[in-house]
Amino acid sequence: MRLSVCLIVKNEAPHLSGCLASVQEIADEIIVVATGSEDESAAIAKDFGARLFFEKWNDDFSEARNVALRQALGFYKRALLPHLPGFRFEGVVHEQLYYEGSVPEQWHASKLILHHLPRAFDQKKQQYYLALIQRELKKPLSAEQKTNYYKHLGDSYLLLKQQRLALDAYLYFEKSSFKPSDIFLRTL
Repeated sequence: MRLSVCLIVKNEAPHLSGCLASVQEIADEIIVVATGSEDESAAIAKDFGARLFFEKWNDDFSEARNVALRQALGFYKRALLPHLPGFRFEGVVHEQLYYEGSVPEQWHASKLILHHLPRAFDQKKQQYYLALIQRELKKPLSAEQKTNYYKHLGDSYLLLKQQRLALDAYLYFEKSSFKPSDIFLRTL
């Protein structure tokens, strides 16, 4: 089994060495897509032997993740996705994984646990996420997309201590006819 670990980074130098060190022993390859870093992120990725790609940041996390997925050569990628055509991410922030077609037979549940380490609250970043979500909600969206964004809109408002706006967003989410499941993979 070949495992490709795919990351998108922008100004992550303080955290990148620890992240890459934690996967270096299990990854057959590390893919890093730098999206406009102005710090030492690219140099750190190179020091760890990562395959480094540069992509212009377009305010879209899914776009950058999909660039990384296309570069991976391993049989499994990122969150142990089989390296098969059809997997892609959607959503500019808090992106969702989709697969075109029926779930492939090669898909296996894994007991591997990936930890996303928490960081200190970053108000500027949370306001950025909020702006991305608000921009997306002005576009024509499917019921699933709209519901997903309203849930994250509520989360963002809550973190920014705007409880009334958070409640309004959560109420919209709760009244929605679409109820997302706990399964992170959607098939199209």
